[in-house]
Amino acid sequence: MTLYRSGAIRSAGRKTGNVKGAVGAVLALSLLSLGACASDMRPRNSGERLSDRGAAIEGYGTAWSNAQNSVRKGEESVRKSDQSLAKGERDLARARAKVVKAEQQISDAYADKAAAEARIVDGRGKMSRAEEDYAATRAGPPAIVPQ
Repeated sequence: MTLYRSGAIRSAGRKTGNVKGAVGAVLALSLLSLGACASDMRPRNSGERLSDRGAAIEGYGTAWSNAQNSVRKGEESVRKSDQSLAKGERDLARARAKVVKAEQQISDAYADKAAAEARIVDGRGKMSRAEEDYAATRAGPPAIVPQ
C-alpha cells in the first residue's frame, strides 16, 4: 500500500496548507517505512520467498546428489564384488577338480605300488624255484658220461 493511497500525504498537505508541510510529512512517513523495512516487519515478497525456498531446495538437491553418488559407488562395489565372487567360485571349482585328479593319482599310485610289490614277491618266488631246480639238476648225474 502506497503512502499516497493511504491518505497520509494528502491529509498532511491539507493540514499545513503548503507544499513544505506535505514534503515534510512525506519525508517523515518514508523514514518510518524505511525503519519498518529495516526491522523486517513487512511481509516477504514473492522473490524473497522463492529465494528462501530455492536455498532449501538446493540443500535437498545437494543431499540427493550426494546420495546418488553413494548409490553409484555402492553399485560399482557390488559389481566388482560379484566379479570377484564369480572368479573365486571358478577358481574353487578348478581347485576341486585338481583335488579329485590328485586323489585319483594317489589311488592309482597305491594300486601300482601294490601290483609292483606283488610282482617282486612273485619274481623272488620264481627265482628261488629256478635256483632249486638248478641245484637239483647239478646234483644229479652228469649229462655227459666221462670216458
